Amino acid sequence: MKKVTVLIVMAAVGLAILSAGPSYAKEPKKEKMKGVYGGKLFPKPAKPSGKPFFLKPLAPPAKLKTIAALPSGPYVGPEAGLAAGLFAGIPSVAGEVRFHKILGIDGTALKAGLRFAEGKDANETARKNGLIFADGIFNLNRGPGAVFYLGGGLNYLAYTTGQSSGTVGGEAYLGVQEGSFYAEAGYAAIRTGFSPSYKGLDLNLGFKWVY
Repeated sequence: MKKVTVLIVMAAVGLAILSAGPSYAKEPKKEKMKGVYGGKLFPKPAKPSGKPFFLKPLAPPAKLKTIAALPSGPYVGPEAGLAAGLFAGIPSVAGEVRFHKILGIDGTALKAGLRFAEGKDANETARKNGLIFADGIFNLNRGPGAVFYLGGGLNYLAYTTGQSSGTVGGEAYLGVQEGSFYAEAGYAAIRTGFSPSYKGLDLNLGFKWVY
């Protein structure tokens, strides 16, 4: 009888263990879970230090070299140029050199060169004329873009047909330049010194480049 009672008690304990086993596996105790996440496999994250986090600043970009612009226009100079048109009312071609900022004054230039002009004078006498000229220029506005200027100066008739030289004449004009191109319009006179002078329109188109 005692053996039967012991067997019944052991069977009841075994059934209780088997019934409690699945629920125990599904819902582990908090202490064990805490032990797993606090162990070596899953270490606890470090606590923030409280100090602000800043990205390391990038190195500043290399400085670009800048070209100082002229205060009175886009030209650096000196410049060489060629022009063609009318001078004192007769066809002409000219070669020139321009120097900028004369006497340190912004917006000024000196234009000097040689001109060849051919045509009839007031007596209808055809002549070939070689001239030396020098003009002063003053800019009326600043660049970039089109720059307007006033110009004027003297010319000397170094050679004319039938004579070795003439005398001094002059010219005055309004000009405009943009980039390498320019145009001038005004009035000019060539004086031969022994016959009627050439007088008339000064109208030229030209091209300049820095050398």
